[in-house]
Amino acid sequence: MTDKDIIIDAARRFMDERVDILSGTKEDE
Repeated sequence: MTDKDIIIDAARRFMDERVDILSGTKEDE
């Protein structure tokens, strides 16, 4: 993996976590 691939992978994981948190809050309401 190149540095670019690592950054892209980290960004995707970060976005997936953000989506999970946002989805979770909507379900709680």
